[in-house]
Amino acid sequence: MRNQRVDARVSDAHAALLAVRSGTVDAIVTDPPYAIRRPTAASRISATPVSDLSTDQRASEWLTYAAAEMLGQQSANWRAKATHSRGYADNDPAHFQRWCELWLSECLRVLKPGGHLIAFGGTRTWHRLATAAEVVGFEVRDSLAWMYGTGYPKSLDVGSAVERLLASSTRPWDVSEPAVDWRGWGTTLKPAFEPVVLARAPLDGTVANTVLGHRTGALNIDRIRLEGGRWPTNVFLDEDQARVLDASDDGTVGAEDSRPSRFFWHAKPGRLERERVTINGITHPTVKPVALMRELIRMVTPPDGTVLDPFAGSGTTVEAAIIEGMRCVAFEREASYMPLIQARINYATRAAAPPVDQTQAEGQAETQYALF
Repeated sequence: MRNQRVDARVSDAHAALLAVRSGTVDAIVTDPPYAIRRPTAASRISATPVSDLSTDQRASEWLTYAAAEMLGQQSANWRAKATHSRGYADNDPAHFQRWCELWLSECLRVLKPGGHLIAFGGTRTWHRLATAAEVVGFEVRDSLAWMYGTGYPKSLDVGSAVERLLASSTRPWDVSEPAVDWRGWGTTLKPAFEPVVLARAPLDGTVANTVLGHRTGALNIDRIRLEGGRWPTNVFLDEDQARVLDASDDGTVGAEDSRPSRFFWHAKPGRLERERVTINGITHPTVKPVALMRELIRMVTPPDGTVLDPFAGSGTTVEAAIIEGMRCVAFEREASYMPLIQARINYATRAAAPPVDQTQAEGQAETQYALF
């Protein structure tokens, strides 16, 4: 689906990135899978660095991951082994990092010098994502944190597990009554934040030279300043976390203009936002809030710049880019999500300001499709 501002395609991320011309993208903002199951066709990882592989060799290696199950961390049916919420348990860390290196190497190629990458990660795998970014040539500039209060602890009840073992007729070892009361013990904490990798492509000399030559390399601080003109932080909160932060010692909440959360707050997608991108019962399990994505896009993209999302999902990045007046290229391999992306495009097009004039719009369209 295309218009003068957006090019959204049903395509595998790596294959689509290969078709993008080098040095044509201003920023990449994406929420990729947080884990990957070991592919059956790749028992061992190549010792050759991705940067030393030819384009054909990288494409061939990527194909070994084509049938691999992409995994995440949230699902209503999280106990089922086949669901993406099993990602942390079923993830192969080394293969996940190699997989990240393959698509991140193409992201680095298509970015302009100094272009920024913003990629969400999982709390148990984001270090592999960050390491992969460094391995292929990015400079990791910061780690952002989006905090929320609605996570659910997927923990084993250790006490119950011990009781079942003691009651079983066959035991793996000779065990008497335990010396420790294991009731109340578990295996995980409640998830309350998502880490976000902020990385930058190599500069063209200095920051000043890169900004003047490519309009990239710096963060647009003034566009994301906090209330009262304060410097933006690397922490974002949802409504529940904001309420906790705002509560005083006695549990009361202060006046609106004195709440600490006004410096950090970004709500999770609400019911209305989720419902408008649910079509024929199809929805996406890991939707990010449009307000958060808008702020991230403003931070790393020059005015009227081009944002790329190789893992579009329901199209939150697309919607945010349109509203912010940016151009956007998005790839999503699941055709079932394309109606959700189209719904976001329709909504955002109505919400965004129209182009200054038709001549300018035509020029923007020519620039858009010159990426390929």
